[in-house]
Amino acid sequence: MVLRRMAAKWILVAAPAALAPACGDAATAPAAEDALHLSVTAATLEPGESLRIQVSAGAPAAWESSAPAVASVSRDGVVTAVREGEAAITAVRGSRRATARVRVDDAGAGPGLLFEDGFEAAEVTRGQNGFAWKGGAYVSTSTERARSGSRALKFRFGDLGTTRVTEQSRAQLNFTFPAMTEVWLQWYAYYPDGMEGIPGVGAYEHGTATPDNNKLLRIYADGHYSKAPEWGATTSGEGAGAGGASKLRIDHFAPTDNWTPKRRADAPYLVDLTTDRGRWVQIRFHGKKATPGMADGLIRFWKDGVLAAEATGLALYDPTGAHDHFSAGYLYGAANSGFPRETAVYVDDFRIHRADPGW
Repeated sequence: MVLRRMAAKWILVAAPAALAPACGDAATAPAAEDALHLSVTAATLEPGESLRIQVSAGAPAAWESSAPAVASVSRDGVVTAVREGEAAITAVRGSRRATARVRVDDAGAGPGLLFEDGFEAAEVTRGQNGFAWKGGAYVSTSTERARSGSRALKFRFGDLGTTRVTEQSRAQLNFTFPAMTEVWLQWYAYYPDGMEGIPGVGAYEHGTATPDNNKLLRIYADGHYSKAPEWGATTSGEGAGAGGASKLRIDHFAPTDNWTPKRRADAPYLVDLTTDRGRWVQIRFHGKKATPGMADGLIRFWKDGVLAAEATGLALYDPTGAHDHFSAGYLYGAANSGFPRETAVYVDDFRIHRADPGW
């Protein structure tokens, strides 16, 4: 689970059965050693940040760090990030051990930061340096989940009443920004595993209707779907073994494509049902418009700091020059696969850069 300051997923290390008393022995059999649960199984921190990991009720646990120079841990389970890298933080109680993976990311805000939002306000209305949220559908701030602070965005998907059916869900948040030819985005997404205990929020998984077109991100100029080149990505439930998981698929189209969307082959899972639900997933995007007459445009996506998918050599430009830039977009959007139950995606710590942040 990649998160910070909170978690709702627990791991269980089973204890062996208690030993039976000897025949005729009236003494009570010794109790099985307490199973060990951690409140956090993985986390991403920046240098200087701290996170307290709690253990289940029982005798006090001792704490260990596999790399104290990266992340140290106190006798009370307070983890402090020191420098970039990864460390295993382990709680020990008797013969029982449970471990949380801590990643320290020193990217920080990075240069060229245009706007950032932790969604602490009740309404999604903040703006800065020409960036502005422009409303959307079935999205609001919520205190149900938060990576930092006490609130995050909540995109509601699924069967939400007579105006929306499970097969065709749409939850999105629109935004505009000053015209740019290259842009970098980062946000954290939480996909529920169904163990959160939040009413109306079941485990995230794709449905079966049109499984290859669930929107994740769109970036375009001021003429969406009509005038300008467009970057983006969808998630797909297709592929052997995919089931209800989400695979990342890069999309792009432009006048040079005769307005036919181009979709690159599926990358590794964005949401693996086994390892990615119930934790905060870091998502990063870099898009560059092509020089007119050339095929030097590109699109890149990272998952948890690792390059997950890219498309290069793209002729992403408007030959008329009228809309040869990018200035708008939206997060998530139409989920054409539908969902087998009501669910949500939570988003926190959004950033947009106009210069390379050094990822």
